[in-house]
Formats: sequence, C-alpha cells, structure tokens
Amino acid sequence: MDNLLRENSSLRQLARANSRLLKQGAQKEEVNVASLSEIMKLKQQEELQSQEIAALKKRAKEAEQISLAARMASNARARLEEEILKEKREFEDQITLLREECVKASSDKEEGERICEKLKGDISTMAKEKTEVEARCEELAKELSKSSREHIRLEEKVVKLKATLQLAAATAPDGGGGTSASSASAPENQHGSSRLSAAEAQFTPQQMAIQIRNLKHKLACPVCKDREKKCILKRCNHMFCRQCVDENIK
Repeated sequence: MDNLLRENSSLRQLARANSRLLKQGAQKEEVNVASLSEIMKLKQQEELQSQEIAALKKRAKEAEQISLAARMASNARARLEEEILKEKREFEDQITLLREECVKASSDKEEGERICEKLKGDISTMAKEKTEVEARCEELAKELSKSSREHIRLEEKVVKLKATLQLAAATAPDGGGGTSASSASAPENQHGSSRLSAAEAQFTPQQMAIQIRNLKHKLACPVCKDREKKCILKRCNHMFCRQCVDENIK
C-alpha cells in the first residue's frame, strides 16, 4: 500500500514535472517564434535601411552630378559672356573702322569727282591736241613722201655722179699714153673728155667728194649707219636697210 502511494505520488510529481516541462517548451516555442518574427522584422528593416542607404547614396551622387553640371554651366556661362563681350568689342571696333572708312571713302569720292572733272578738261584739251597732232602728222606724212621722192632723186643723182666719176677715171690721161693713143679710140676719148670737162665745170674734185659724202650720209641707214636705205615702212614712211628691219621688227 505504501508502495502504491509512493508510486502515485511519484507519478503525480512526474505528471506535474511533465506539465511544467510542456509549459516551458510551449513558452520556449512562443519565445522562439517571437524571436524569429523579430529577427525577420529586423532583417526586413535592415533590407529597407540598406535600400534607403543605396537610394540616399544614389541621390547624393545625382546631387553631386547636378552640382558639377551647375558649376560647369556657370563656368560655361561665364566664358560665353566673356566671348560675347569680346565679340561685342570687336564688332564695335569694326563699326568704328567702317565709319572711318566710310568717311575716307566719301572724301575719296569727292577727290575722285574733282579728278574726274580735271580729267574731263584734260581729255578735251588732249582731243584738241590730238586733232592738231593728226594735222601735223598729215603734214609730216606729206613732207616724208616729199623727202622720199627727194631721196629717190638723190639716189639717181648719186648714180649719175658715180657714172661720171667712173667715166672720168677711165678717160683720165696717163703719163705718155695721150700721144701714143690710136686713131680708133680718139673719138671716144674726146667724148669722155668733153663729159669730164662739163663735170669739172660744175664741181671741183673736192666739192664733188664732199657732195658724194653728203649724199652717202643721206642714203645711209639711221640705225647701223653703214648700209644703204632700201626699205620703206608703210605706217610711218621711214627708210632703213633690209637687215636692220629684219633684226628689229618681229
């Protein structure tokens, strides 16, 4: 009986211990569930905080970029304002130069008008002088044609004088040949002596030489002063030798 009582009491104690253990296990499970829920909440909060931190970092970076862009924009604006001011000063300088050039151009225009008036007067004077020169050229052309005819006449005269001199030299008496000449050549010698006497009646030998030298000087080319004039230029009626014309006129 005592054993049964002891067993019952021990069973009751075990039951109470089991109930306590069960209560403690349930409490522990509740604590574990609560701690797990807290841990999950903390993890969620940590993730949210990390997302917020990333968003804040992104916003901070964007803010830095915006501030950098603002600084660059302000610098660009300052440079643009400086360039605008510089271009404005350059435009003002150009406008000043253009105004000065306009004033100078107006003065040059007035000077040009005065010069034009003067040139018109000079042109009218030159036209009058041109008519006078043309008249003088016509007179000179007439005189030149006259001188060319005179030149031809002088050439003919020189040819005649040369023939006379040759004839005089051919019919001049030698030392003893005059007395020993044949009767067949006597009429010819008499004819030549008559021509020589006629030439000597007009010119002495010195005068004839001077006349021939003057005529040769008139017949000489004015360029080379050596060869005779043989070519006449149709534009001006001047006379030269053929070689000088070929060498100087292309």
